[in-house]
Amino acid sequence: MNFVSHPRKAVRRWSEIGKWVCILAGLLVLLTSCNPVPFSSSTPPPFSSSTPPPVSSSETSSSPDTQTIRDTAHLHLIFSNTVPTEDQIAIADFYEGIVQTVTSRFHHELTQTITGFVGGLDYAFGEYNMFFQPYSPADRLMSHELLHPLLSDVLGPPPVTLFRCRHNATNYLFFLHETAIIAFDLYFMQPPRPIHLYAAPWVRQGVTLEQILLHGDMLWPSQVYHPIVSFLLYLLETYPWEDFQNLWGYHEDLKQGAWENTKAAIRTAYGKDLEEIEAGWRAMLSRIDLTPEWLATIQYTNDYLHTILAIREDLDLFGKGLTYTQTMEQWRQQSSEATQAGIGNYMTSREPLSDLQKYEQSLASMKRYFSDLIPTLAPKLALPAPKLIEIETYSP
Repeated sequence: MNFVSHPRKAVRRWSEIGKWVCILAGLLVLLTSCNPVPFSSSTPPPFSSSTPPPVSSSETSSSPDTQTIRDTAHLHLIFSNTVPTEDQIAIADFYEGIVQTVTSRFHHELTQTITGFVGGLDYAFGEYNMFFQPYSPADRLMSHELLHPLLSDVLGPPPVTLFRCRHNATNYLFFLHETAIIAFDLYFMQPPRPIHLYAAPWVRQGVTLEQILLHGDMLWPSQVYHPIVSFLLYLLETYPWEDFQNLWGYHEDLKQGAWENTKAAIRTAYGKDLEEIEAGWRAMLSRIDLTPEWLATIQYTNDYLHTILAIREDLDLFGKGLTYTQTMEQWRQQSSEATQAGIGNYMTSREPLSDLQKYEQSLASMKRYFSDLIPTLAPKLALPAPKLIEIETYSP
């Protein structure tokens, strides 16, 4: 069946396939739960002041050496015992609070209990009524994978063209479903991450939503990614959530592009032209104080994000049969300058990087290593990152 001609039928067909994949994955986890795998990464969320108080979870034990089950009003949570008890309680109450906020704001109850596996796995996934969330003590209150089945249940499938663009140099596709999930996660996350600060310098230098959606392939990834997520978060922070629900449920014209559909959807959902809402968002960003330390950190982030997206794409196409994680580990073992990125979840640091020269040297080492490993990467990694011009700091 042609996907363009019959998108909803195709989505339903793939949804059925995905549903069985998810069920089989859940059975595999249960069958192997006696030997939980330690996590390699993670991402959790926090509460905004407008969310209801968290609801305490009930607790039962299942195989005390491996798992703990905690049930809340809407969730069935299975924690690896690598997650400390106090964090299990905090995460369960935090997740339940998010479910209550989302269902209350959108006036829609869950159709079924969501099952979540937290900790003990080396991957993340969320869809249908199940999610797998890695655990990290530093970011335990983060809800990205929970939000996938939660928003799918409450809001249904999103449009496929709104806020969508592809970055040519890395072949990476940005689309509403994922960027909106990130915006919701940042709305709740504790401690918060300064996504608006990361978007501010690019927008104040002239990057617009029209440019992103029409010519995003000519921009660098963070010039696309950070402004789009910032704008979606601004919508959640500024306007009634019913308007966002109307945006999510907009019936797009698949014969039109991302810019035309996004403009029409905003006008229909919010009763205002996109340009008017964008002006308010830009005014908010103009009041953010951009210190030299933050500008340097954002400059480094822009270069780093472009680099890793290019590496991941070329590894998929021309790699040596190694995963991105495996090749990164090989680079760290072979380079004396190799270090961690210094950037947290969603390519945002909570504070400006203090030892920026160390990270920049490490990034240069990474580029040399992967250019030698995959020659097709060399031209992409040699591209000079766009420079942030000097921006006047805001004085309230």
